[in-house]
Amino acid sequence: MKKIYFLFSLLSLLSFNTFSQGNENFNGFVSATSSYVNGTFVGQDGSNWTYTQCRGDVAINSNALMIGRNRTPQSETFSGTISGGVGTISFNYMQAFSTNVNLNVLVNDVVVGTVTSSGEQNVVKASGAITVNQPGDVVIKFRNVNNSDGQVVIDDVVWTGYTGAAEPNLVISSPSDNAVYPGGTTSVDVSIIVQNFVVGNPGAGIDGHIHWTINGAAQPMKYDVADVSIPVVDGQSYTVFMQLVDNSHTPIVPNVNATVNFSVEYPCDLVLGTITTTCDAVTAGIDTYTTTIDFTGGGTSTYTIDTGGNGTVGGQNPSSVASGQIIITGVNEGTDFSVNVTGDVANSSCVINRNINSPSCVSATCSNPGDIIITEIMQNPAINSDPAGEYFEVYNTTGSPIDMSGWIIKDDLTPAETHTIVSLIVPANGYAVIGNAATPNGGVTMNYTYGNDISLGNGADGLIIECSSTIIDQVIWDGGPVFPDPTGASMELATNKYNATDNDLGENWGTAVTPFGDGDLGTPGSANDFVLSVDQFETNNFSIYPNPTSTGFVTITSNNSEVMSVAVYDILGKQIINQTVNNNRLNVSGLNSGIYIIKISQNNASVTKKLVIK
Repeated sequence: MKKIYFLFSLLSLLSFNTFSQGNENFNGFVSATSSYVNGTFVGQDGSNWTYTQCRGDVAINSNALMIGRNRTPQSETFSGTISGGVGTISFNYMQAFSTNVNLNVLVNDVVVGTVTSSGEQNVVKASGAITVNQPGDVVIKFRNVNNSDGQVVIDDVVWTGYTGAAEPNLVISSPSDNAVYPGGTTSVDVSIIVQNFVVGNPGAGIDGHIHWTINGAAQPMKYDVADVSIPVVDGQSYTVFMQLVDNSHTPIVPNVNATVNFSVEYPCDLVLGTITTTCDAVTAGIDTYTTTIDFTGGGTSTYTIDTGGNGTVGGQNPSSVASGQIIITGVNEGTDFSVNVTGDVANSSCVINRNINSPSCVSATCSNPGDIIITEIMQNPAINSDPAGEYFEVYNTTGSPIDMSGWIIKDDLTPAETHTIVSLIVPANGYAVIGNAATPNGGVTMNYTYGNDISLGNGADGLIIECSSTIIDQVIWDGGPVFPDPTGASMELATNKYNATDNDLGENWGTAVTPFGDGDLGTPGSANDFVLSVDQFETNNFSIYPNPTSTGFVTITSNNSEVMSVAVYDILGKQIINQTVNNNRLNVSGLNSGIYIIKISQNNASVTKKLVIK
């Protein structure tokens, strides 16, 4: 009985070696997430399998591998070197999502079979036996025909060993089918791969050669597999056909041939250059603006200019003029639009799109220098972990509102980086936040991500506010250790330095601190805007008590006997009290319950503290 069992086992083993050379079930591919990953794993055949932009969260039988769609680089998986050749390949596959499967199976980078699906999502299909008959060392690869083809899950790959003569094969490996070359291309190289067929001049060991045509016209017979260069011209299409023939010029049986199609575009000679937008007028109402687009390379085709119905197209016509300006007039202020310029398909491949952004046609009323002061800058929100922290604050030093509409924000280092303020009024003795900031506790916010137009750096740079070409205020920094702050925290001007010159070079700036941590953390305009680090400014040893208070007064002490000046601000930044204290007592009976900021100055030293009224 044992002998019979041994004989049966031996026959089974021999049968397996004869008909099943190897298999792969992807149990070594351990990625079980929906992320597309790259890597390698050891397969059942002992070789290292490689995967590019694949995922493993969808199974067929236990682990499986999914070929991705629209991945960069294109998704694929392939074996290591398999010895002994391959006779046939079979596997299971499944359409993972709504896009149909169109998967190539390649051996030594030659396509040996293709499997597809049609609306069969989550249906496991069998490839059937794909005949290969490739001797020697081989690499099996799975890759979508097109990068846009559907995600496909593969599993249970089985291949048999090589059992007979390999069939001849001819592949045109370059160019890819339906490739389009740009205008101006003068030649295209055609590359081929020939397997299991010796190409050469008739003689011993030579199987035959290659007959081929271009657009049906016969070409000189090819007795090698070297690349061939084909002269091409703009605007033409080409079909290259090749087939294997024996030494008597007869196509071999079965017929082995390959075809590739490609084309060359007409050139696009037209080049659109500088775009300028100019307000036709600056009034309180809705004005119009004019767009000027420089161009060169005209006069080579008939061009269609489409503005989507916006404005009137004039200026020089690129269809007949080599260079000039396309001028679009009469577009309403606040209207953005696109300009599309298309050449005649009979001689041009031009399809050019440009987006036009409306200028701000806002009249500017300029205040005297010194009326608007930059008082706070959040220079690096990314470092400060504040997604709404790219802003700066300005302070109105006068008792009347200031209209900043039409004023310009400018990068000192790169003057071309500018932004025009469309509408902003800064309250009397108040502030405004300009930029991408969280809603402040009081004040005015102009939500605008100035990083879109202005890129301020932590190195040498600066910020300028100007009106009608007059600089109203500016802050210049050189990347020093104090300003701007290298950690990205908010920087603030000392409150006793609110003038047009003291803040220009940064020496009067300090790192803002707050009960909520260093920097404003997205709360511009709130109480902490008046608080400066004690490390930045010399202070006396002030103390306030009781605090909180419900007695109607507070006592303020210092380490010297000089007269103290005290100012109290509400959370909107409005000054409520401003007086001199001689007897260390400040009357706060007129204040409502709430949180205030108290600033104490003595002997050119000052400190700011929080005051709570119960």
